[in-house]
Amino acid sequence: MLLASLAACDGGASSSSVVERTVSGDTTTVVVPLDAATGATRLDSLLILWRDPSLSRPQGLIQLGSRLVINDRTRLHLVGSDGSDPVAVGREGEGPGEFGAVSAIGAWGDTLAALDPRNRRFVLFNGNGKLEGTHPLVRIPDFINPRADGTPLVGSDDGVLVVQNEVFRTDRITRVALVWHPLGVGEPRVLRTWDHIEWVSAGQMIVPRVSNGPVGLVAVSVDGRVAWGDGQAYEVLIESVAEPSVLKLVRESTRVRVTPGARSTARTDSDMEEELASLLQAGMAEQEYAEFFPSFDRMLFGVDGRLWVRTLGADAPDVNPFFARREDEPAERRWESFDSVGEPAGGLLVPREFTPYVFDEASATGILETESGELVLAKAFWTAR
Repeated sequence: MLLASLAACDGGASSSSVVERTVSGDTTTVVVPLDAATGATRLDSLLILWRDPSLSRPQGLIQLGSRLVINDRTRLHLVGSDGSDPVAVGREGEGPGEFGAVSAIGAWGDTLAALDPRNRRFVLFNGNGKLEGTHPLVRIPDFINPRADGTPLVGSDDGVLVVQNEVFRTDRITRVALVWHPLGVGEPRVLRTWDHIEWVSAGQMIVPRVSNGPVGLVAVSVDGRVAWGDGQAYEVLIESVAEPSVLKLVRESTRVRVTPGARSTARTDSDMEEELASLLQAGMAEQEYAEFFPSFDRMLFGVDGRLWVRTLGADAPDVNPFFARREDEPAERRWESFDSVGEPAGGLLVPREFTPYVFDEASATGILETESGELVLAKAFWTAR
């Protein structure tokens, strides 16, 4: 049942940084003033934990006891939390312990799970990387393979929660779903769906009606809470089967209008074929654009239960996300966090070269792109306020 709603609204800064709460029935509305959520801390240091030339396409990172696990698509890297004792697990293939393409990984107890949609199976390992078994990924009518967006798997020995997208429907509305896949006897069950994208015709193409950063972001916490976010509207719904109450969090913010023309311009130095670029340009010309910032484009739960969102501000690049390059991004990206009752829990400015996956109280572990283009495992530290 619905537990929380985070939403951004137009408006200037509040005269006070005191969070206001009102209760109506089983719904508690929390208003977070602008000045209570704008402070941000810069990193104190960034430490490289581990590097290996075989690390090529990291898609996610999780914590498994005292180890970190990197999803490198056709291989998993198990590394000590200090970068010690690295172990490589798996390789490309269809045999036991091999992967077609891992879309997500997760851990519970001493179990490491990898979801391999290409080979249509879940692959389970113990905490040392030893193969324990496989379970089939059962197809669900009208839904395609799980998304490879870095969202960790959450599960138990009984089953796994998986985020999947719906196939294109005749009403041109696609949905995203949270699906329970049993590890053993039983069929998968769709637990909840959300409207995701509305599609429109644009010449020879079908394109999303609105384009200003992603929508349909999903995060799952280790205690089973599920956050569904609309990045364009800065709105998040958090559900928990254990709580009947509803928490609605309204995030005040001063938003900046976006010029649609700038957002529909492709890069002139794109490597794609001219014909394809022209089709995409025609499609983008038919799209609408969100009128205000901030929005957000990533969302995840920290180890301590805080919800973290990576925002897009007025300094975001004026190019369509499809064409954006790393150097088009701002030099720093802002992350905002909220605790379990909707209180602002601190902001963080992160260099664009660092992609965090595991947040702790005053540190974050992720993938760092060095000046030479090498991808390495790194840990960031800051002083908690």
